[in-house]
Amino acid sequence: MPSLTPIQGVVLGDTIFLSFLDNIGVISVEICEFVDGLILQTLVDSSLLSSLIPFGGGPGDYTITFTLSTGLNYIGTFVIN
Repeated sequence: MPSLTPIQGVVLGDTIFLSFLDNIGVISVEICEFVDGLILQTLVDSSLLSSLIPFGGGPGDYTITFTLSTGLNYIGTFVIN
């Protein structure tokens, strides 16, 4: 049985809402647009099991990379129309 990804995210208007299955520490978050490159880089603390990231990105294809303090990466993609 595959393990669950410890991070879930959804774009709600101008905000990215993150939720965490467990406290996995302070996480580095990078958001890149496929054409323009790095758009945003920030740190979030998962100890409250959720976090909001202000994000005013325009239409495009994005990758979001989460880097844990252990060096483990989780990468996802999303599209804004």
